[in-house]
Amino acid sequence: MNNDQASPIHAGTAAPLGDVVVSDGTQQAIGLAIAKRREELGLTTTELAVRLGISQAQVSRLENGKQGFRSSTLARIANALGSDVVVRYKHIIIDEKKT
Repeated sequence: MNNDQASPIHAGTAAPLGDVVVSDGTQQAIGLAIAKRREELGLTTTELAVRLGISQAQVSRLENGKQGFRSSTLARIANALGSDVVVRYKHIIIDEKKT
């Protein structure tokens, strides 16, 4: 996959390669993307936690790259943010859901 190709993970589905665990560096990049999208929507970590059915502390750990997660969890987060996840080589973007 080159830099121009993207592989979307649509909310409610597993990653194209299955339910994989992401690396520490990728965890941090995804966490930053989650926080950015949450802030764009004007949500607090507590509000996102309620949408996900998890604690605010857990959302904080996810956003700060302190807690690992699977691609299925990322899909749940994207769904809670009304978003799709687009994975590009070395770039993680959580953006407005395309209809």
